Amino acid sequence: MQHLSFAIENMTCGGCAARATRALEEVPGVSEAQVNLVTKRGSVTGEDLSPSALIEALDAAGYPARQEEIALDVTGLNCGGCVGRVERALLAEPGVLSANVNLATGRVTVTVLAGARDAGALARASTEAGYPATPHDKAAPQQTDDTKEIDTLRRDLVVAAALTLPVFLVEMGGHLIPGLGGWIDATIGRQTSWLTQMVLIGAVLAGPGLRFYITGFKALRHGAPDMNSLVMVGTGAAYGFSLIATLLPGLLPEGTRHVYYESAGVIVTLILFGRWLEARAKRRTGAAIRALAGLAPPQRAGRAERRSDRDRPRRDRARRYPASCARRARTGRCRGDRGAVASR
Repeated sequence: MQHLSFAIENMTCGGCAARATRALEEVPGVSEAQVNLVTKRGSVTGEDLSPSALIEALDAAGYPARQEEIALDVTGLNCGGCVGRVERALLAEPGVLSANVNLATGRVTVTVLAGARDAGALARASTEAGYPATPHDKAAPQQTDDTKEIDTLRRDLVVAAALTLPVFLVEMGGHLIPGLGGWIDATIGRQTSWLTQMVLIGAVLAGPGLRFYITGFKALRHGAPDMNSLVMVGTGAAYGFSLIATLLPGLLPEGTRHVYYESAGVIVTLILFGRWLEARAKRRTGAAIRALAGLAPPQRAGRAERRSDRDRPRRDRARRYPASCARRARTGRCRGDRGAVASR
């Protein structure tokens, strides 16, 4: 059972509230509808409530539901699949009419029934889907957020590369340099080498690579695996098998006791390198978009809007001012119910 509460416009008397209530009750799926004239809000309860159907019903009755736009800043967007998952998560929220994600700027614009959902609830929906979101702060410079993300990625990339490089050289160097593997076995020993690799790559996965596991697990839990899920499964399998070969070699058949620590470390490092390059490109693209937006001339309202409203067809004006409240359009007073007079 769903419950929605939202703002309604153009109500000035008890008759207006009664007509708006009847319009809402006729919407499929609505089991109960109430309209409060004092607060200018309507509330409906039912199954599979369609915000669009509610808006159409109220528009036809002459009492439009007020809509508002909420902006969110979302992180972790890397492809069109990420955009689709965020939009689906937001559209599943009650009262949401549309959700548009800008991959370049990481900005999401959500259109909702006014009062049905706030920015905090929408941000939680995106975060639960695996893409952390916060309400957009117009006063906060976007450039600072982009710079922070790039700095974090660069730091994690340096740490991952520094920890992975010695493991990569030890494992792959034995295939390029004859005798290197035998020399390592004769000096520090193969088991010590594997234990050292286990610690180094474990630090990579638990530090810079932890983001892939958090986001990837959430995506898998929601039945929508993404690139993070792929990285999580691949690196987890390589590291898990290597752990068994290192700590419990008796569980593996002879000839299969090998480690793949370097594979897990290299995957995380390369993906972080790609994310860092992508974040830099997104910052430049976002700066270019904001610069173009700043070149747009300011919109002048007033006489043109009044002329547009005056030229509106009579049918459209009738929808805005229902027949029972036509007097309001001329005198500013409405007599929707006998004996009920309300000033506009």
